[in-house]
Amino acid sequence: MTALAGAPAFAAEDAYVAFAYTGEYARSVGAQPAGDAYADQFHLSAGLDSQRLGWGGGQFVIELTHRTGTALEQELALPLLQQVQSVYGAGDVTRLTRLSYRHAFQAVPLTVTAGRLYPNADFLAFSCHYQHMSFCGGAPGNVTNGWFADPVSQYGAVLALDATPAVQLKLGAYDVNPGHAASGAGLRLESSGGSTGTLVIGEIERSDGARGRWRLGTWHDSSAYALLSGADVDAAPAMRHHETGSYLSIERTLARLPSGATLHGFLNIVRADAYTNAVDRLDAIGVWLDAPFAARPDDRLALAVGRTQVNGRLLRGEQADAAVHAEYPVELNYSAVIGPWLTLMPNLQRIRQTGPGARSLTVFGLRVELAL
Repeated sequence: MTALAGAPAFAAEDAYVAFAYTGEYARSVGAQPAGDAYADQFHLSAGLDSQRLGWGGGQFVIELTHRTGTALEQELALPLLQQVQSVYGAGDVTRLTRLSYRHAFQAVPLTVTAGRLYPNADFLAFSCHYQHMSFCGGAPGNVTNGWFADPVSQYGAVLALDATPAVQLKLGAYDVNPGHAASGAGLRLESSGGSTGTLVIGEIERSDGARGRWRLGTWHDSSAYALLSGADVDAAPAMRHHETGSYLSIERTLARLPSGATLHGFLNIVRADAYTNAVDRLDAIGVWLDAPFAARPDDRLALAVGRTQVNGRLLRGEQADAAVHAEYPVELNYSAVIGPWLTLMPNLQRIRQTGPGARSLTVFGLRVELAL
């Protein structure tokens, strides 16, 4: 889940401080194991314009995130491929999510960002209009080995060039260090582990303004990972000395209704490395309607359908007897803005799996967002 900055609690011409709280409740309903879970996130961010230090064009940013709670799939011991609470994960610990400096050059349309970053803030950055993880935030970070999703951060740098007013090119490089994801890493600038390689991500984006945008990206991780195989689970795995993947994201404004409502749609396709990732295909498509009622101009109604596919290399031999082949989540939600600081989003999720170990699950969820 992409970290939520919230509305600034303090804002000046060259500085801001913002706080956001997100809580997600999930309860299984119907003829299935009964249970519920609650997970939440506290997020604090602050920014300072470099003009305060005597030079312009830059900004320092720090973000801290603390997560607590439980996940429904863990409470019920369910083998779900994607979480029904996107805000869960990365341990019950306060983490340094971002510590960076961003500089925009005047002579050329180029910006450079460096420091502790999370890749999904810059690459395949996606809104979080849903509670299910398939439709929230940067999908590659949920299934790949070296691309860490927030609140975990990595040392890295990003170059963004506006090639034309409508086309932007991005290139990012990140240190792959699994130690940063450890529960003991927290606010530490250095981890107990060591670097295993470099994650390089490239993206091209074309924007049509209010009509929408599309993005095409690819990544290469130079770390070594075990080759997946379900044929002999006891044998020492062979190693693959890199990992690759790609993605396509399309967001469009589909219609503007006479009532003032606006219909948007999206399509996200992610292809992870078929040799090293347990999940190698993620697909999601959905729509949302802003201002669904004239009397509720800030509310939103949303529907999405997804598909998460297990790597075929794991569906061999003994492991195939109890394997889940794929998972299909559907989510319908309504986001109600109660006030400038409070938003409630009740949602209904239906998850269906295929394969010998398949399970089905219906979940009632509720997201609470506070912005101060």
